[in-house]
Amino acid sequence: MSRAKMHHDDARDFERFSRNLKKTLLTNLAKNMLSTECGTISEVHVRNCLRQLVGRIGPAGDVLACHWQNDDDDGAFDLESIIGAIVNQLKSVPYIILFVGGTSFAFLNRTFHEYFIASAIMDTFDAHEMSVPELVSYVCDRVIRPGEREVILLLCGMMVSSVMGRCIAAFLRLDDSLLLFAALCLDQLKDKQDARDISDTVRTGILTVIRNSSDADAVANALEILTRVMPDRTTHQALRVCVDDMSADVKRQAMVKIIHARILQVWGKL
Repeated sequence: MSRAKMHHDDARDFERFSRNLKKTLLTNLAKNMLSTECGTISEVHVRNCLRQLVGRIGPAGDVLACHWQNDDDDGAFDLESIIGAIVNQLKSVPYIILFVGGTSFAFLNRTFHEYFIASAIMDTFDAHEMSVPELVSYVCDRVIRPGEREVILLLCGMMVSSVMGRCIAAFLRLDDSLLLFAALCLDQLKDKQDARDISDTVRTGILTVIRNSSDADAVANALEILTRVMPDRTTHQALRVCVDDMSADVKRQAMVKIIHARILQVWGKL
C-alpha cells in the first residue's frame, strides 16, 4: 500500500502551497456552504474540493508535486494519498479552516468565512454561472438576515458597482427601513457614479428620517452615516434646508441642534 509523505515534517509545509491554490480551495469550500444554513464544512466536501484542485494540477510544474511523493514509486503522483495527507494536516494544524471534530471543519473566524463566501459568489458570477437577476435575488434573500449583511458589504466592494447598485435598489424596494444599510453598501462601491440614481434615493430617504424622527440617537446615527457616505455639497445644502424648515417648530429644537453640530463638524460652517 503506497502512502504520501512530506519532504519536510514542518507544519509550515502547508504554507508552501501557492497563494492562488489556497484561495481557490477556500473559495470552493465556501461555495459549498452558499445554500446551507450550517456553519460547518463536511470532510467529504473538503476531500472533493482537494480532489478537483489537486487533480487539475498534475505531477509537474506545481509546488504540490514537489512536496508530495509516493514511497513505492519514486516521484509518482498519488492523488488520493496526497488528499488524505492534506486533510490530516488540516485536522492537526489550525489554518483558515479548523477541524471541529467528527467529520466537520469550520472557518477559523467569521470574517474569513464571510470573505470567502463573497469571493465564491463573485467567482460564480464571473464564470456566468449566476445571472444578474439571480444575484439580485440572492442579495434580497440574505439582506433580511442581519448576520449575513457583512457578505453583502464585501460584495459591494468586490463586484461591478452598477450590478451591486441594482441589488441595493432591489432590496430597498422590498424594505425601505434598510436605508442606512443601503448607504453603507454605497460607501463600499468602487465607482459610486455607477449608482448615482440609487444614491439620490438613499439620500432623500435618510433626510426624511432626519426630518421626521423624534429619537435623538436615531437622528445622530442617520446624520453620521449620511455625512460620512455623502459628504458633498448636495448633502450640505439639504441639511441646511432641514434646519431652516425645522427651526420654527419648538418641539424640534433639540434635533436642530444635533443637525447644526454635525454640519459644523463636517463642513466647518452652517
